[in-house]
Order: sequence, then structure tokens, then C-alpha cells
Amino acid sequence: MFTPLKNNVRGRVKLNKLSKYNRAINPPEASLAGFREDVIRFIKTVPKGKVVSYGQVAAACGHPKAARQVGGILKALDPSEGKAPWWRVVNNQGVISIKGNWTATKEHQAELLRKEGIEVSKDFNLDIEKYRY
Repeated sequence: MFTPLKNNVRGRVKLNKLSKYNRAINPPEASLAGFREDVIRFIKTVPKGKVVSYGQVAAACGHPKAARQVGGILKALDPSEGKAPWWRVVNNQGVISIKGNWTATKEHQAELLRKEGIEVSKDFNLDIEKYRY
């Protein structure tokens, strides 16, 4: 884990204020597995026809600044397993921002959302306030 350091007046190294930020966005290894399970558990509660943002998931799981980590967790899921409805997570502007892996693409995510009654434009936008869980 990256922790920025700075020297104090006497030349000793101490953690600066950013270290708290780093701990918030980079949960310790011991809690990482727990965070992953919390993310999956929360996403399973999102009903059909509703979406959540990455930040919303992170906050609900106790790490409000870990939106990128939520994305990483979802990217690591095998979409064909159906372990969690990953397609119900979009960015906070209501844009499908998935980078894609070997089975998941923006087109696939949009298709799954449309099957649930969510209107998704051709440029992968949706009205997040209308569909937010």
C-alpha cells in the first residue's frame, strides 16, 4: 500500500494527513476480503429495474472513498457466474463506464439493464435519479 511520507523538523519521517485518506480508499489486507464480500452482498440487494453508483456501493459497505475498489471488485467477477448483478452498478452521472473484460462490455451491460426496464441511450447514459436504488 502506498503511504506518502514527509520529514518533520527534526528529520524524522512521519505519516502526513494523506495516510488517513489512503487507509480509507485502500482497506488493510485483512479487511479486503470482507469488503469484497460486503460489496457483493450489497449489490445482491439492488432490485431489478434499479441501479446504484460505485460510490454508493462503497459508502454502503463502510468505505465511502473506495468507489474505484468497487469497480475493481466487479471487474474481477466472472459475469457468467451470475454471482452478483454487476450490471446494476453505473457511475454517479448515470453513465455505463465499464471498461470491459473478456465477457462484459458496455453493450452487454446496457442490454441487461434494458431487459429490466431501464432506459439506456445509445451513448450508454441513463437517468440515474429516476432509477437509483
